[in-house]
Amino acid sequence: MQEQKMSVIFEPSYTLDVLHFLDHLFTPRALPNEEMVCYFEEYLGDDHEKTLQHIRKRLMKFETIAEVLIPLLTADPEFNDLQLSELLASPKYLIYQYKRTASYQDASKEYKKFLKSEAESILLKVAPLIQRLEKAKFKTYWLHSCLPLVNQKIKEYSKDIHSLNLSKQFGHQDQIIYVLSCIDTDRVDWVHQKLMVSQTCSFQTFMYDWVETYLKSDCPLTKPRGYERKVKRNKELMMIYKKVKEDHASIFDYIETAVKLAMTVYICQEWGILENPQDYLKKYQSGHYQVALLFYQELEKGQYRHLTLQQCAHHLLEHVDIQCYDAHLGLMT
Repeated sequence: MQEQKMSVIFEPSYTLDVLHFLDHLFTPRALPNEEMVCYFEEYLGDDHEKTLQHIRKRLMKFETIAEVLIPLLTADPEFNDLQLSELLASPKYLIYQYKRTASYQDASKEYKKFLKSEAESILLKVAPLIQRLEKAKFKTYWLHSCLPLVNQKIKEYSKDIHSLNLSKQFGHQDQIIYVLSCIDTDRVDWVHQKLMVSQTCSFQTFMYDWVETYLKSDCPLTKPRGYERKVKRNKELMMIYKKVKEDHASIFDYIETAVKLAMTVYICQEWGILENPQDYLKKYQSGHYQVALLFYQELEKGQYRHLTLQQCAHHLLEHVDIQCYDAHLGLMT
C-alpha cells in the first residue's frame, strides 16, 4: 500500500462540541458530565426543553441533532474560525454550501428530503438554544473545564501518531482531526474528509476506527462481473451469510465488509496496535466474518504495499478465490 507523507492536524472545536452537548440535554441516559448537564438544563428551563424535544421529533429516525446539523455547518471550510451564531444565522447559505459538496451526492433520500422540508426551520430553532447556553456561560465552562483535557489528549495523540509509520494513503495530504469533549466515547465520525473523535477515546481504538471509517466511507468497491455468481457456489459461505443477511444490502456488500475488515486488521497489526489478528478475525461478530481471513492471508504475502488502499481492496477481490473458503477452517482449502 503506497507510502505517502501525511500531515495530521489535531484541533479542538467549540462549535462541534456545543452541538453534541445539545444531545446530552433532557435525556434519560447517564452521562459523565451529569452535574453540568443538570445545571444547564435548569438554566434553559421548560420552554427551551419543549423546543428541544420538538426538534427531536422532527429529526430523521434515529438521528441526533449533531448528526443532522454537523454536515451542514462543516460544509463551510472556515466553520471552526467563525462564531457559531454567524453560521446559524444563515441557514439557507449552509444548505446551499452542503449541496455543493460530494457528501450531498452520496446522501440518503431521507436526508435530502430533510434538507428540503425541515433543515432550515431546525437551524433557526437551534440558534436560540445555543444563545441561551452561552448566556449561561457554557463557553466559559468549555474553555476552563473541557478545552484543557482536549489539548492534553491532542498532545498524547500527536506523540503516539508520530511514532507510527503512516504508510497508507488516506486520500488527502492533510488530515484534520477534531478532538471533542462532548461526543460519545464510542464514536469516531467522518464528515467532509474530517474526523471527529472523543478525547476519552484510547489511541488504539481511535486508529482502528480511523482506518475502518475511511475504508467504509471513501473506498467504494466496484463489483466484478459475475462475482456474486461465484460467491453463491460456495454453499458453506452462503450459510454463514444468511446469519447476517439483514445487516447487508447484498452478498457483495457482505464480501466488501469482509475485505475492508481484513485490511483494517492488517494495517493495525502492522502499526502494533492490534495483537493476535487471526484470532480477532475468527471471533469477530461471533465468527460470521471468518471469510476475512482469506483476504488477510493474501495481504500477509506483502504484494500490495505499493498500492493505495482502494487499489489494494480491488486487487483482493480479483486475486482471492472466494470459492476456496472452508467455513470450518476459516482458511483456503
